[in-house]
Amino acid sequence: MKYNFDELMSVGEFTLEEFSARFRPETISLIVYNCSGEVKPLIVEKDLIKCLSGFTGNITIREILKNNERINKDELYEFLKYCLKTTILYIP
Repeated sequence: MKYNFDELMSVGEFTLEEFSARFRPETISLIVYNCSGEVKPLIVEKDLIKCLSGFTGNITIREILKNNERINKDELYEFLKYCLKTTILYIP
């Protein structure tokens, strides 16, 4: 995504030309997920997206943290709790 998601939510207030003149492109990572039938967006740091993509069922959280040294263990655990609560991640 090349623009801030929150800024895109107000795009209806501008023409496309006005929007592109007013806002600068930026790179963000966004998860779009289904929450009880409602589509929800979540802006997430790239490092957390990288960790999330590491969950293949073949490696442990400890190994994921080892492969992503820039992520704090507590930050990852909080993110994972949120992902499980909102069913971004699902454990049958």
